[in-house]
Amino acid sequence: MDIDLFCKIYIYCDLAYDELLACILKYVNGKNYMFHEISSDWCEAYLIKNKEFSYEYFINHKDDFVYWNYILDIEPNEDNGISENEYIIKVKDLVNILGDICRGVVPSCDFEDLLH
Repeated sequence: MDIDLFCKIYIYCDLAYDELLACILKYVNGKNYMFHEISSDWCEAYLIKNKEFSYEYFINHKDDFVYWNYILDIEPNEDNGISENEYIIKVKDLVNILGDICRGVVPSCDFEDLLH
């Protein structure tokens, strides 16, 4: 395929940061480093609170995902040689899991059409 495998996932979720982080760590079977850094055998990720999030703005613009409260940046762990296809399947599964526990999940990446 030879595509950029970096993916930014916008998340709107009622969970507290620590609760959402715990859910992501459980799925990726990873460890948390330096507050927001996530590392696992198959991915490196960063969960951040979106600085642009404003509840007042959100109330009137719920579909404007760029302003949702969390952002997850994720890319393959280059040290473990995961295949593109396997990585995309794992990101798709993560998006689906997040979709089950959060109000909104929107991936933004070169392969986003493969995640639905």
